[in-house]
Amino acid sequence: MLAATFCTGIYIAGLLVIPAVAGEGPLTISADQQIGLGDHFFKSGEYDRAVTAYETFLYFFPDHEQTEYSRLQIARAFLKTGKTEAALERFEKIYSEGSGTQFQVEAGFMAARCYTALGMKDRALSMLSLVGETTEDPAVRERIFYETGWTWLEAFPVLTETEIAAAAANFEQIPVTAGKRLHVQAVLDALEQARHDDDGLLASMKSPGLAGTLAVMPGAGYLYCGRYHDALISFLFNGAMMLAAWEAFDEGHEALGAVLSVVELGFYGGSIYGSMSAVHKHNHRRTSIFMEGLRSISAGFVPAGEGVEVRVSFQQPF
Repeated sequence: MLAATFCTGIYIAGLLVIPAVAGEGPLTISADQQIGLGDHFFKSGEYDRAVTAYETFLYFFPDHEQTEYSRLQIARAFLKTGKTEAALERFEKIYSEGSGTQFQVEAGFMAARCYTALGMKDRALSMLSLVGETTEDPAVRERIFYETGWTWLEAFPVLTETEIAAAAANFEQIPVTAGKRLHVQAVLDALEQARHDDDGLLASMKSPGLAGTLAVMPGAGYLYCGRYHDALISFLFNGAMMLAAWEAFDEGHEALGAVLSVVELGFYGGSIYGSMSAVHKHNHRRTSIFMEGLRSISAGFVPAGEGVEVRVSFQQPF
């Protein structure tokens, strides 16, 4: 027992002495190193570890000039992992506590994107308007028009004349020089075609009300949507059920006729609802195809002010 204790003491003493002999002091991490660690994890897509690194920085260096940047990166990391509401809360806090820095402006833009992702278009537009009121920087104002235009396009699963016209009105406010870099004219041309061409987006849209009206004749609503197979099945099935119910009543089988009528009424109503649902799916699909093409021709860069450019992808809203 005594020998074991002696050996343990020698081992611990060795651990204490060897670093001193080797010239090693206590390990210290600078603020730049800690920020760099967070940036490394963020760029590598390890967002949870990035959050931990940035929060560690904020704990040890609460008064450092990079604290606002770290808070912004934490919010971005939450957004990257799909925690939109948590990210929004942090972006709003940064924006409300900011003092006109580029990080406050960026937090405002990112909060607007969170609102758009959550389907809160009006809140997104209000946030962009607030950002515009806090700065006279031409580059920031260009970005406000750009982001506002995309907000009108991204916030709705189905686009109408109202949204397309509002988006175009904002894109048209961007100066020619910035517009060339952002491919704004190509976007405007695509929006113009969507609004006025015979084969444009709006011309390809279907009316749910008209589909429901046509569906009074079984299968006609599906036919209007171009779903010919469903139209044929609906026509044959509903027609057969109606004929069976009529024959049952004609032959004096009132109970059977009543049962068949009730069953057919359900299928008949389902055919009308299905026709209207098919129109909504058609319009949603056409809008999705249009938006994919529109994103592909957009530049992917937006001016962020302060001489900085921020890379954004509209392939996924955030």
